[in-house]
Amino acid sequence: MIKSLKIKNFKSIYNITVKFNPIFNVIIGENNIGKTTLFEAILLWKMCYDGTIKKSKKGFYAQAHNLLFRDMEHIRVYQDMDLFPHDYSKKDAEAEITLEIEYNGISYRLGFRLEKVDSMDDAYYQTKYIDYAEFEKFAEMVNSIPGKNLSNFIMISETRPIANIIAKEPYMYKAQVMDKIAKGKGYEVLRNKIKDNILNVQEHINNVMGKDYQIVEKQKDDKTYISIKVDGKNIFSYGSGFLQLAEIFSSLEYVEPEIYLLLIDEPDSHLHAKLQRRLINELRTLTNSQLLIISHNDRFLKEVDEEEILFMTESAKENGIVDHLPAGYKGIVLENLVGDLEDVEKLRNARKLILVEGVGDIDFLDTMCPKYEEYANVSFPMKIVVKMDGIDTLNAKLITYSRALKGIIPTNCKWLLIRDTDCVPCNKKESAGNVDKKNVDTSGAEFKVFFQNGYGIESTFAAEPDKLAKLLCSYYSLENSEDVVENIIMETNAEYFNKVKDVLNVEVHQELEKHYKRQKEARSGKIYDNLQFTDMLKEISATNIQYIMTKPIMDRYLESLHAGIVNNFSNISAVKLDHRTIFTYYYQQISCLDDMFESHKALLQEIYRD
Repeated sequence: MIKSLKIKNFKSIYNITVKFNPIFNVIIGENNIGKTTLFEAILLWKMCYDGTIKKSKKGFYAQAHNLLFRDMEHIRVYQDMDLFPHDYSKKDAEAEITLEIEYNGISYRLGFRLEKVDSMDDAYYQTKYIDYAEFEKFAEMVNSIPGKNLSNFIMISETRPIANIIAKEPYMYKAQVMDKIAKGKGYEVLRNKIKDNILNVQEHINNVMGKDYQIVEKQKDDKTYISIKVDGKNIFSYGSGFLQLAEIFSSLEYVEPEIYLLLIDEPDSHLHAKLQRRLINELRTLTNSQLLIISHNDRFLKEVDEEEILFMTESAKENGIVDHLPAGYKGIVLENLVGDLEDVEKLRNARKLILVEGVGDIDFLDTMCPKYEEYANVSFPMKIVVKMDGIDTLNAKLITYSRALKGIIPTNCKWLLIRDTDCVPCNKKESAGNVDKKNVDTSGAEFKVFFQNGYGIESTFAAEPDKLAKLLCSYYSLENSEDVVENIIMETNAEYFNKVKDVLNVEVHQELEKHYKRQKEARSGKIYDNLQFTDMLKEISATNIQYIMTKPIMDRYLESLHAGIVNNFSNISAVKLDHRTIFTYYYQQISCLDDMFESHKALLQEIYRD
């Protein structure tokens, strides 16, 4: 297998090592990061390798051959200096490409150095061995295997998305077909590849497509051109999705080297989403090859295991290593960074990283941040929000996310964790925040924890009776009634304080106790050591009732407020509120900073603090 790829001074890459999974590898990264460059480096290495093999195929020439510029048709270069980083001068232009090949537990580092010729432009590159002794050792191993030689031992080829194939394809010898495959032109010999492996190719395609295609070679008097029929129709008439699968699987079935690395560019580009999972599963069944895949499709990537994903970023390039995602990293990369993958570039330039618990927090920020920017006349264009899916996974994800993000975002980026109180006693907030900080590796960057003024974002309305009264008067179309409504709120707060203190009140007390136990189990450690539910209740009063307002309790609380207002005022036509509708109405009513709750302004001020 190919164990690793090392590149120095090749196109946009100065010095990087890429570590491969033995079977399945998917490269992801933002646009123009260098994913295709990796493919080109591998193919260029193979050109150098093939050109240095002696005619006997038993050894390598003592001096590596020169590589003609005109032969590099599958490498994106217009002139010979395009092979090197843009800031390289002609006199020191040289690149190195090394593949580490492992066979039977022994590694062979086969590297080539390519140098530009000073005497002329766009003619050829001089190629040299980095360590000729490694090549000799590799040749000795290959020659010890019956039936194998340096030419047929290792094969590297590339398949790309294809929209169509040539109308007429002549019969070719195997050597001609292999040459086309090696040059990334396997689509030009698609029928040649299929005809010798019809049943296997047919089975692979049917497994992915979920259909029963019948593929046959149509025998004709004319022996010049091959005719492949699929369900009685010429393969030429089939769509890009079918042809894409045929191209991939025909190449995989046609070649039989000891080591086969197939480079697949966008295998999902012409496939419906429901077929992408089948494609991955089918590719994994192939044991005669090692796959290196480029994909921008997040649905495709969700089906791939973490140890199969190579995440290429500018930070990774700077650090000089691209490795597979460790366990637990996939969620942050896919859910928050991938999608289009262009968001990765935003992360790389982020000035503030905001970590929130759930979707409700994201909805709040998506709505409130633009309003705050407008009314406070502030801006913070380089802020990124990342969702962590609640308290249950907070500790673990803080560790995982910080490690993953540390390799992407700049070191001067400030971190802000916005979290719910979640039954943490007020006198334990600082301790809880310190625990969160310990779980984050920011490489010295500022990290701050902001606690919501309530059990969660939904309960913050109960923290400010005067603001809530004003909002409810607007909702119920009550003029000059803010004092009355505020009294109703205070009475309701006292009512719920008594309910939560009453151990016999199943609806509130036991509801809250259930949540407390869940939070305690989710957050082990000193915060909750020797701390009981009754200890938390000691801090609750009618003036801070928001700290016990879970979403279900908050909805009951709003129902009680609705009932109180209906009983005090006639002709109330507005529907009763829940935590969602009150937020919706609140957002609609904000026309200046004074319309915002003070706790919400405090949060926004922290977000926009530079």
